[in-house]
This record gives sequence, C-alpha cells and structure tokens, in this order.
Amino acid sequence: MPVIKNAPSDVKIALTLILFSILFILIPPFNAATPLRILFALLFLLFVPGYALVSLLFPGSNDLTGIERLTLSVVLSIAMAIFDGFALNYTPWGFRPAPIVLSLSAITLALLSAALILRRKIPEEERFRFSFADFLATIRSRSEDAPSDIEKALIIALIASIIVAAGIIMYAKFTFPKERFTSFYILGEGGKAENYTTALYLGHPASVTVGIENHELEKVNYTLITKLGGSVVDTREITLEEGAKWLNTISFVVNRVGPRMKLEFLLYKEDSNEPYRSLHLWVSSHIDYKHPEILKKYALPLSLIPKVNNSDFTLNTGWRFASNNPYFRGSFFNSTEKPSENSTIKGYVKEYETGLPVSEAHVVISDHYGYVNRTKTDEKGYYELKVKEGHLWLECWKESYEKSSIEFDIAEGGELSINVTLKVLPLFNVTVIPPPEENEGQLPQIVTEELPPEELPPEVVTVGGYVLDNVTNMPVANATVKASHYGFARSTKTDESGYFEFKAPQIGMEIEAEASGYLRNSTWINASIYNIKGKMQTIIVRLTPESSMISGYIFDKHGKPIPDANIRVGDHAELHKQCYYNVTRSDSTGYYKLKIPAGHFWMRVWKKGYMGNLAELDIAYGEIKEIDMRLEGLPKVDAVVYGYALCNDTGLPGVKVKLSDRRTYEKIAYTDKSGYYEIKTVPGRFWLFAEPEVYSECVDVRISSKQRMRVDLELGASPTTSYEIAFPYGTRSRYGDYGTIYQTIYAEEEGIATISFKVCDSYASNKSRGYHFKQALLNDVIIWEDDVAGDEGWEEVNIPVTLNKGENTLAFRVYEKQSVGWFPVKVWFDDVKIKAVLI
Repeated sequence: MPVIKNAPSDVKIALTLILFSILFILIPPFNAATPLRILFALLFLLFVPGYALVSLLFPGSNDLTGIERLTLSVVLSIAMAIFDGFALNYTPWGFRPAPIVLSLSAITLALLSAALILRRKIPEEERFRFSFADFLATIRSRSEDAPSDIEKALIIALIASIIVAAGIIMYAKFTFPKERFTSFYILGEGGKAENYTTALYLGHPASVTVGIENHELEKVNYTLITKLGGSVVDTREITLEEGAKWLNTISFVVNRVGPRMKLEFLLYKEDSNEPYRSLHLWVSSHIDYKHPEILKKYALPLSLIPKVNNSDFTLNTGWRFASNNPYFRGSFFNSTEKPSENSTIKGYVKEYETGLPVSEAHVVISDHYGYVNRTKTDEKGYYELKVKEGHLWLECWKESYEKSSIEFDIAEGGELSINVTLKVLPLFNVTVIPPPEENEGQLPQIVTEELPPEELPPEVVTVGGYVLDNVTNMPVANATVKASHYGFARSTKTDESGYFEFKAPQIGMEIEAEASGYLRNSTWINASIYNIKGKMQTIIVRLTPESSMISGYIFDKHGKPIPDANIRVGDHAELHKQCYYNVTRSDSTGYYKLKIPAGHFWMRVWKKGYMGNLAELDIAYGEIKEIDMRLEGLPKVDAVVYGYALCNDTGLPGVKVKLSDRRTYEKIAYTDKSGYYEIKTVPGRFWLFAEPEVYSECVDVRISSKQRMRVDLELGASPTTSYEIAFPYGTRSRYGDYGTIYQTIYAEEEGIATISFKVCDSYASNKSRGYHFKQALLNDVIIWEDDVAGDEGWEEVNIPVTLNKGENTLAFRVYEKQSVGWFPVKVWFDDVKIKAVLI
C-alpha cells in the first residue's frame, strides 16, 4: 500500500481507470449498457495500455511533450488492443470481453510497475510528473506555433492507425462471408447466465429459461428436447425467421431422483437426428417425504425390484473388475481365509566387498498389497521362506548396510533361489576378523566400524535442524532426535538452542524427536533432495507440549482408595485407534496426576478385579483439571450368552461377536463352522452385536448370575466376505486413475428404488485428504462419493435413485483426484442390494 500511496498522480489515475473499467465492463449490475460503461471501455481500449507503455519507454520529463504523450498513447493502445485480441483468438478463452479486459489489465499493470521502478532510478528533478495545467499550456503554445516534425509524425501515425483499424473492420465486414450460426443459451435467476436452480424435488414443477437466436441467414425449424437423467421431460417445435429470437421458460415436472443428474437441453435443426447444439446443468433431485403420495406414484413396487447378482460376494462371480492403472487390483475377499504358502524362496545374503555371508540380516517378502512374510539369515547367511504365489518383492537389510530390493514372480508350488549382496553404508568400514587357529573350519567374522569424520566420503552429508515448541516457538533443549531407515540408525540430543546435527548417507529417512513433557513427533526427509553443497537444509521438528494436567483419586464404591489402578488418557475411545495416549498409575492413596496436551480426550481406568470406567473430557492449554473416578468390583464370571450368527437362516462361520457395556468391559468370540458362538461373562446389562456392527442389529442383553441366555444374531450379509479394491505402496498414481467393479442390473419398468451397500477403507487418518475417493456410479454417473481420509469404519449407504427400464450399469470404484505416491489403500464393498423406497 505505501508503494501505491507514494506513486505519481498519473500512475494513480491509470490504476483508477483500470479498476473502474473492470467494474463497469465485467461486474454486474454495473456492467449494464450505460454511458459510463461506454466511457470507461473507450478510455481503457484507446488510452490506458498505450500510456503505460509510453511511461515505460519515456520516463523523463523532457523526453516528450504532453501532446506527444497523448497521441503516442492512443496509437499504441489501438495497436496493443488489436494484437491482444489476435492472440486471444488462438487460446481457449477466445476473443471475449472478459479475457480482453483481464489480459490488457495484466499487461498494463506490469508496464506501470516497470515504469514506476524505472522512474525512481533517475534523479527526481528529471522524472516525468503529470500536470494538467502544464498540459493545457502545451496545447495553447502549440496552437500558436507550427507543429514540430515529431508531432507531425505522431499525428500521421494516429490517423494511419485509425484508418488501418477501420480498414480491417470494413474488410472483414464486406469480404468475409457472413457466419451461419444459432445462439443457444440458458439463463438463471435475474436473466443472467448464473444462479441456476440445481436442487429439484420429485413430483414438483421446475423451470429453466432457454434462449434461441437464429443467425443462419434463413428461416429454420428447430426442435428443443429437454431431458432429466436421460428421460425426456419436454419437447418443443420452434420456427424462427432469420434474426428472430425465442426466449421462453421451459417448465416440467421432475420425474426422477438422484444426487447428481444431468439436465440436458438438446437443440435439433430441421430434420437432423443429431443435436445441433446442446447444453446441460448438473442437478440433484430429492424426495419430498412430506408428500408420500408423490413418491408412491414414481416408486417401483416390491415385485419389480431387480436383484443384484452375488450381492454379498460369497461367490467369485457376478462382478467384473476394470482399471486403467495396472497397480489397482480387485479380488473377492474372505477374512477367514489365509493365502496358501506353498512356494519357496531361499538363498544366501553376502557382503558386497568380501563375499562373506551376512548373518542376522532381515529378509522380508511382500506383495505391496498387505501380504508379508519375514525371516533372518543364519550364521551362514542362509534364509528360506514359504510364500504365496504371484508377483512379489524381496527386501533385505541389516544395520550399517544399504537395503537391497528385488522384484520377482513365483508360481504356485514353485521354488526360487535368490542370492542377495549387501553394500555397507558410506559411513562405515568393513573389517574381516579371521577365525582362531583352533577353529579352522569356522568362517571369518565381518565387523562394521564407523569411519572417523576426516575419512567420510563426499556422499555423506550433515543433517541438522531444530526442535521447537509448537506453541511458544521456543527451542526444546535435551530432546532426543532419532533418524532411521532400514540399515541406518542415528540418535542424538539437542543443545540449549534446540539444535541437533549428525552425519548421514544420502537416503530417505524418518527423523523423530521426543522430549519430556511433549508429544512425540516425526518427519520424513530425503537427504539426496535436501542436500545442498554437502549440507542439509535446516530441518524443523515441532513438539506439542503436554501443557495441561489432570489429577484426582481412584476409589471403590465404599470410597476407599484403589492403589495401582491403570489410567490411560488417549485421543480416541477405542484403544487401537488412538494416535496419542499417556499412562500412569494411582499411588497408595489412590491419587494420580498426568500431563497431557490441550484437546479432547477419553480417560480409561481399570484394574484386575474391577469393572473399568471411561470418561470423556476437554481440557484447555495450561488448564489443571481434577477428575475422580470410581470403580465397581467385578462380579464373578458365571453367566453365558450363546447362539448363532445367521444369514437367511444359515449359520455364518468366522463371525466376530462382541458383548460390551459400551465403556470398558467387553468379551469377544468367533463363530464356529456352524455359526455357533458362546461367551462367558459377568452378570449385568450389555449390548451384543456382530462386528462390523453395521451388519447386525445391536441386542440389549440383561443377564443374571448363573443364567444361560440364547441370542441369535440375524445378519443381512456375511461380514467375512466382500470385494476388495487395493492400491499398493511404493507406486504412483495419476489423476483419473481408477479401479472399479461393475455389473448390469435389469429393471422391467422405470421407477425409483434405493441402492444400498456397505463400504469400508483401510485409511483411518484425517490427513492427506483429496487423493483416493470411494465412489458409487449408476449408468456412469456418480451417485455417491467419499474421501478415504477419515475414520468412518464400516458404514451403510442408502441412495434413492431412478432406474431406467432395461439395462442399468451399477459400479463401485476407487478414483484418484490427485497424483500421489506411497499412499497405499484398500477399499471393501459388500452387501449390495436394491431395495424398495420407504413410503
């Protein structure tokens, strides 16, 4: 702002003219056809751009007279506008008012900025400064004197440019044949090409304003067809004379539902079978449940609801998989089945320089999709593993050595020998210790020793940075900093300024920092990228302080203290989903205290012989909160809940059944081959359900001491089978990549039904949003989508849609909205059904 405030008056006037030109040419309602719009448009096109260029070329006060500046500004503005329009004609934006105004504004602003910088580089007394009085004086003096040669040249140039511009227009007008075209457009509220109505309701009227202008140089018969979701809702026959305009409102009754539907306007010319022009809007059509009589009119009856083939994926048929990225994989998944490991991988791991065997080396076999098997080499460097068949990766490493990776294929029952050599990291030196003379048959030992600083090779770099308090931004002294990646590991402490430093090879590594009173934090760096002239860029690791405190007493129902009780405070009610937690125990008086960061947490207290307790809490930065917790004595385990997990009266094996008080007490059992389960428990009130809970109703169980209670769980589908779409780690996806499954659904009549399915993904963090998306599609239109980021777990989705009569393609897919690497994910779809809508 100070730069603009101190700018010369002519620059301020030029900036003001640019702003008012944009306002009165582009922005409604100021861009109405008023004299102000014409005035600013003329000034903008015929003066401002040229004046900015003249200011840049002639920054001095004595370079040009006022008349010369004015004339040259007009000439250059005309030329700039012509060339800018010519260039825009070959861009996607085209020769239109908005691109012309915005592009010329950008050019003018750039020229004014350069002119302002150039003026400030010359002495102040020599700079050009605009004065209206001096400009009038120049005109009066020039009216009495004969014009100079340069003024004559400028006047001739101005007249010539006007003649050329007029000539171009006249040439285009009289030599080029008139273009034959039809203007076709839709208007929203206020008669503008915006603010369209996109929320529609089943059975309710909707309307859109449509305009047609005939510039075909002859009378034309048009047919206008309006479609909603592929269904024709309106047809018009329109005849227009040359130059005539038809502007009318198309009204129709909404007859389809869906979260994302195409509202199409197709214009046919004469008797053509192909649309001459087409327009569309994406709209959502909803059900108005306040009027069930409307829904009943359009809903498919139960007898006409189509069936989904292999809806619960218990068979390996009915669905097809497709992908445009070879790394996407689709498979029928059964959680109770483990891959058969009938193939064998074996070999030796040897040191690169000496050829001696490397013992205790890690050997890991994986498919990058979740399958992993691992072992270590023996004293002879030998390893052997049973693995599944397919395309696999072998990774081998040991501390002080570089990781080695090998990609291979192995057939079912096959045997493959893969020998691996490991190179020592450049930080180390290899020393061979021969065996004692009395053990001539023993192999020499390999010892790796770290090189002294003066002997380190150039590929070793210095990694350095700071550990800072995330709230105060102050350094954290004496923090432990660890760097690791396969064979490389380092640990150091920060100094008083929070600084740390160590030597490392140019590899990727994780840097983790921890300090007393802080949450642990880590970051990933690639030394080969961050290295500049042998030294790393400064790395910052921020630690969130455990600035708040909770304290209190743990006691029983009689008020007596409970010593040695376990207290755990975490950021999620379920232990396995906690990213942060801190623990302590109560002392002999039942007292405890625990430092935690500010935020929302769950506090869990338990001890053997007691029923646990769970409390939810919020705590602010620096707050000290007192929380006392009471534990009830645990009754004797003498009750039994048993029964069957059933689907269509058939027992389901391998189903996880949970009995829980929704706090800290829970018991788990798995059904046997017949679907039977049995859970021994304490008496009390509990909730019984099959996991994932979305598959069954939750049963309220109240059981007494020594009671046996039968509770059968009716499931809509088997929770052990589903379809899995997976994308592996170590690979990269591109925008638009996908993996999809689909099948064709046949409907005898058009009507409304509900598509229902269950879905879950493997990614539980809220970070990294905007990459992988779960989607459901009907006839190639997305009807549901959700980012894999977030901790939804298994969820059931129900979407009211309109099915076409005949074939409908139902698809589920994982879709990439951004390119990403090293972001593995799995998505499971299950229990796909088409249901009648509830009326």
